[in-house]
Amino acid sequence: MLALRRMEERHGGIGNFFETRYEATRSIPAVFAEFRREFFSCGHARVAKNIFRPSTKGAACKRLCMYLRWMVRRDDRGVDFGQWTRIPMSALYIPLDLHTGNMSRALGLLTRRQNDWRAVEQTTASLRMFDPADPVRYDFSLFGAGIDGYLKSIETMFRFKQFAIRQDRCPMKVGTDGVLLGAWVSVRPSDRRILDIGSGTGLIALMMAQRVPGARITGVDVEDISQARENADASPWGGRVAFVQCPVQSSPAGKVRPGRLNPPFFVDSLTCPDAGRTTARHAVRLPFGDLRDAVVRLLSDEGRFAVVLPADEAARFIGICRDVLLPVRRTDVRTTPRHAAKRVLLEFVHTSSAPAPDRTELVIGTGVHEQYTPEYRALTRDFYLKF
Repeated sequence: MLALRRMEERHGGIGNFFETRYEATRSIPAVFAEFRREFFSCGHARVAKNIFRPSTKGAACKRLCMYLRWMVRRDDRGVDFGQWTRIPMSALYIPLDLHTGNMSRALGLLTRRQNDWRAVEQTTASLRMFDPADPVRYDFSLFGAGIDGYLKSIETMFRFKQFAIRQDRCPMKVGTDGVLLGAWVSVRPSDRRILDIGSGTGLIALMMAQRVPGARITGVDVEDISQARENADASPWGGRVAFVQCPVQSSPAGKVRPGRLNPPFFVDSLTCPDAGRTTARHAVRLPFGDLRDAVVRLLSDEGRFAVVLPADEAARFIGICRDVLLPVRRTDVRTTPRHAAKRVLLEFVHTSSAPAPDRTELVIGTGVHEQYTPEYRALTRDFYLKF
């Protein structure tokens, strides 16, 4: 109370202080710093300074950002008072707390982990892209959605640079295998039809839509395709991507040039208790022989068929395809330089059109946590946000 009385006597009130200092500095963080100095210039308990910690020390200044939102913002909904008219709404910063921060990260507005002043600046800059004149209008929505538990419905969402994958209803989630295959498979700008066998979430179908702007992609899966359809509809390419729920053995799709598959690849191993994951990971409903026959039937004369397999299953699949499909491209994938190959990326053609085979190796990580090789970054940088 003493500080507020002092500010009334010296500056004509707290509102006049904020408006005058903003007109002089044109900087809200600078005004916050001056307000803090003025507020604590009179006698006070030492612990009181924790009420308004400075942004220069990393504080998010939520109380001051919220107070300015109340006093500066003007709309026809009566949420904020809008009494301080000499500060523009465009200058305000988002009041960042736990709920607002978590929602902002989930929606891709914020990448910084700490809820500090740099996070406030980043979130506000993201919101200014939607409404430069009134960026903090979204504060109530972000906070309310976080409080109401909306975050739980999107916590399984995987965001890529140009699309997002919701996967809460799919047995198999987004993983390195699928991203690798979608980025690695050979495509041409002239491709017009692409088949995705075992679509799951629709991840690789959407990767193909991003990579080949003129192609129409069809995904088939024996499991429910509704979430794949929703992911496609929410992407920029929903009109070019279709999904059919049926076994590939009876797929009505016509001849395609590139075929893509992240198949059920465990053959003799113990199955999962979860029936959906068993279908997705184990060759029970799609044996390798049936897969080969379907590919031979559906692949065009000039087409290519790509697959990702565990290293110990690759030789088995190549043997099953002998005399009808020939591997022309192979990349052995190691997680770090010290580990043996865990996955194999393979590309096949009809034996009558087989070029010379090409074999390479890809190492994903350097061996240091969260550090990736330049080759892996280059392969996946069009998709992963972190690259």
